[in-house]
Amino acid sequence: MADSASGPEHKVDLLVVGTGAGAMTAAIVAAKAGLKVLMVEKSRTYGGTSATSGGGLWIPCNHLMPGVGIEDNEADSITYMSTLSGKDVPLRNVESFVKNGARMLRWMEENTEVKYIAMAEYADYYQQVPGSRPGGRSIDPIPYDARKLGDDFLNMQTPHQQLRVMGMMGYSNMEGAVLLSKAPGWFKLIVKLAVEYFSDVPWRFRSRRSRRLVMGNALIGRLRRTLLDLDVPIWLSTPATEILRKDGRVTGARVLRDGKPLDIIASRGV
Repeated sequence: MADSASGPEHKVDLLVVGTGAGAMTAAIVAAKAGLKVLMVEKSRTYGGTSATSGGGLWIPCNHLMPGVGIEDNEADSITYMSTLSGKDVPLRNVESFVKNGARMLRWMEENTEVKYIAMAEYADYYQQVPGSRPGGRSIDPIPYDARKLGDDFLNMQTPHQQLRVMGMMGYSNMEGAVLLSKAPGWFKLIVKLAVEYFSDVPWRFRSRRSRRLVMGNALIGRLRRTLLDLDVPIWLSTPATEILRKDGRVTGARVLRDGKPLDIIASRGV
């Protein structure tokens, strides 16, 4: 860790290292609050493991549950979580997650491009535990059209091969449940996905990547669109190499920008 900055500098209010869903959320909240934000990413693509994940969240008492006919309450949610976590997690942490997870989701849906749907038939894993629900707490990102990202879409981390039919057509968590179990309508769903994929011309002559974003790609695509609207830049291929400190306080980070060291001075945090 360096004690002070030296050489070329770039000044911002907040520096966010990494471009996963958590990092992007932090950047959006800060930018919405009026801060000048910069994101740096060591990879040539953004999104990290969030982009390759299922993109689903487990949020008890979320505002989407009543829409699928499932009611929830904080008491049951806390009972379920605290029973499973035992003494490993302080009760106040469980209570904070239950209260603020739902607040976070509502804020994101009201202030960003992020949109989810509650999965009515995706049950809590331990149905025998008091406070469990048969579904609704697990939520799935709604598919997103990559056309809204323009060419920036090509800078996103690609989804895993196994999350695409024939390595080409992505499917949401809810669609995946139908396909993997061969539930009624599974073949019709494959035909629908194929028609949508192959009819996307002339894009098909440019890339094999589907512009119908699902799972983690849908979440990252929606977050990225919000960041673009907020003019928050992402510097790709820019690894952070050191934390900068002054008088015992973190003041920024040293990064490699185009192969050269650059000190990012962050007045409000890293």
